[in-house]
Amino acid sequence: MNMERSNFKKLCTILGCGLLVFWAGVNCFGYPGVMSVYWKDEFHVGDGETGLVVTFIIVALAFSMFVGGHIHLKWGLTCCIISGLVIVCIGYLFLFIAKSIYYVYAYSFICSFGFSFFFSSSLTAAQQAFPSKRGLMSGVVNLIFGVAAAIMTPVLNALLNGPGYTFTNTLTIIFVLLCTFIAYALLWFSGSTKSENMTTANSPDDLSIKETLTTREFWTIWLQWTFIGSAGMSIVSLAKSYSISIGETGVIVLTAFNLANGVCRIFVGLLSDIIGIKLTGVIAYSLMLIGYICLPHIHRVSLVCLGVVGVGIGIGTLFTISPPLISKIFGLSNFGAIYGLIFTGYGTIGAFIGPALSGFILQKTNNNYLVVFTYLATMDFIGILLILTVQEKKKILTKGKSSKRYLIHKYDKDKIVNRKGLKAFHGRNYYCRNDNCISFENNDDHPPLIEFPDENGNIKKYILETCAYIKPETFWYCTYNHTYKETFYYLKCYNDSDCFYNKCIDNTCVYNGDSSVTHCDTIYKYFAIFEYSYIHCGKDYGEQCNESNECSSNICGADYIDDIKTCSSFIKEPSDNVQSVRDMQTAFIFVIIIGIFTLIFIMCCCYKSGKRKENKFKKIEK
Repeated sequence: MNMERSNFKKLCTILGCGLLVFWAGVNCFGYPGVMSVYWKDEFHVGDGETGLVVTFIIVALAFSMFVGGHIHLKWGLTCCIISGLVIVCIGYLFLFIAKSIYYVYAYSFICSFGFSFFFSSSLTAAQQAFPSKRGLMSGVVNLIFGVAAAIMTPVLNALLNGPGYTFTNTLTIIFVLLCTFIAYALLWFSGSTKSENMTTANSPDDLSIKETLTTREFWTIWLQWTFIGSAGMSIVSLAKSYSISIGETGVIVLTAFNLANGVCRIFVGLLSDIIGIKLTGVIAYSLMLIGYICLPHIHRVSLVCLGVVGVGIGIGTLFTISPPLISKIFGLSNFGAIYGLIFTGYGTIGAFIGPALSGFILQKTNNNYLVVFTYLATMDFIGILLILTVQEKKKILTKGKSSKRYLIHKYDKDKIVNRKGLKAFHGRNYYCRNDNCISFENNDDHPPLIEFPDENGNIKKYILETCAYIKPETFWYCTYNHTYKETFYYLKCYNDSDCFYNKCIDNTCVYNGDSSVTHCDTIYKYFAIFEYSYIHCGKDYGEQCNESNECSSNICGADYIDDIKTCSSFIKEPSDNVQSVRDMQTAFIFVIIIGIFTLIFIMCCCYKSGKRKENKFKKIEK
C-alpha cells in the first residue's frame, strides 16, 4: 500500500512538472515563429528585428535559470512557482499594450525570465523524485517542454488568423494561470514543495558552484551550449520565412521542427541511459549538421521538413542530455544554479551569434539561405567536437584529505554486498567469500586483518594478507611485518581457518585454489565514443595464473619471475590520458563519416545537375 502511494506521488510530481513546462515551451518555441509575421506587418520591421525576439528569450533564460536555481535551492519550489508566475503576468502586459517591436522585446525577455523558473525547478524536482532514472525523467520533462510548441503552433496560427491577435494573447494567459495552479496542487500533494525533500538525492561529494567553475567539464559544456544552442534555436526565426521563400505559406516547417524537437526527447533520454550521453549527443548533433548542409539545396516541402527534423532532434537532444550530464558530473545539490550558469553561454554569446546574427546575415546577403545555413552548420560542427572532449563521470575534487592506515577492517553488515548484486564501479575492487563481498579502493593497500562472516554466519577475524606460494618454501607478494600507531606487529597463522583464503603453510597464509574466496575488479573497455564496463571475478593480484581470463584484472603476465606468470594489479580506468586516446579515435572516425556523407551528397547533386542538362539538351534537339 505504501509502495503504491509512493508511486502515485511520483506520478503526481511528473504531471505537475509537465504542466509547469508546457507553456514555457510554447513561449520559447511557438510564439516567436507564429507571431513574427504579424509583428513584421504591424510594426513595419524585418527578419533581423523579429529575430531579436528569440535573442531576448535566450538572454532571459540565461540569467533567470541561475536566479531560479538559487531561489529553488534556498526558498523552495513554492517560492519559485509564485515568483515565476508574477513575472510572466507582467511580461504579458507588455504584449497587450505593445506599440512597437520594443514592447515585444520587453515581453519576450520578462516572460522567458519567469517561465525559466518553472523549467529549472521542474527538472530538479523530477530528477530528485527519480534519482536512478535521471536521463528518462529529463527526457519526459523536456518532451513536454518541446512538444508543447508543436501542439500549440497550429492552434495559435488558427486563432491569430481567426479571432485575432488580442484574443489569442488573452486566451493564452488564462491557460497559463490555470495550468500553473493545477501543477502546484499536484506538486503540493506529492510533497515536492516541502523543503525537506530538496536534498534527498544529494551527495556529500557534490561540487559547490565555486568548485564547478574550476573544472574543464563545466566550460566545455558551456561552450557546447553556446554553439549547438545558438545553431538549433536560429531555425525558430528562420523557419517561416524560409517556408515562404519556397512557396509554403503555412507553418508546416516550424511544426515539423517543434514536433521533432519535442517527441525526440523521451527517446533520447532512454537512449542516453543505454548507450551513454556522449554517443547520444554525437549522433543527434550529426543529424543537425546533415540537416543544415542539405536545407539550402532542397526546395520540396517534404524534404525541407526532413532537414528541419534533423535540426529539431539536435536541439531537443541538447536540452535532454544536459541535465543528467550536469547532475552526473557535478551532483544535484547545486544543479539548478549550475544549469543556469551553463545557460549563460547559450543566452549571452549564443543568442547573438545565433538568431540575431543569422537574421542580419540573411538581410545583408539578400535572403541567401546557403550562407546562413552553412554558418549554422559550422557552429554545430564545433559543438560536436566539444562534446567529444567531455568526460562522462562524477567529478570529485580532492580537498587535502588523506586516508588513514588501519590494521583491521571492521565488519559492517551495511557494506556487505551479495556477489550477484555487484555493479561495475571504477576505483573499487572486491573480495568475495561465500557470495558475500566487501570492497576496497584501488591502488590502496588493504588492511592485513579483516572481520568477516564464516560459513555459519558468525563474525570472525581473518588474516587477509595472503602470499603466493611455490613449493617447497617460496613465498612472495606479501608483507607480514606491519607497524600501526608506532607498534610493530608480525602476522602468523596456526590453522587454515585463520586465513581468509583458508590455507596456512609454515605460519603463512597462502592462496588456495579450492577456497570459496574470489577477487573481483571492474574492467573498462573503450574505442572512440564507445565504452562499457563490467565486473570480472577471478584470482587476486600476485596469484599464479596461466591465462589472463583467470585473473580478476584480466591481465596475466611474468612481472618479476620470468618463468612464472602472476595476475597483474594494473586496472584500466577512465582518465585524462584514456580520454585523449578516445578523442583521437573518435575524431578520426567522425572525419571519415562526414567525408562519406559529403561525398554522397556531392555525387547526388552532380547526378541531378547532369539529369537537368540532359533533359535541356533533349528539348533543344526537339
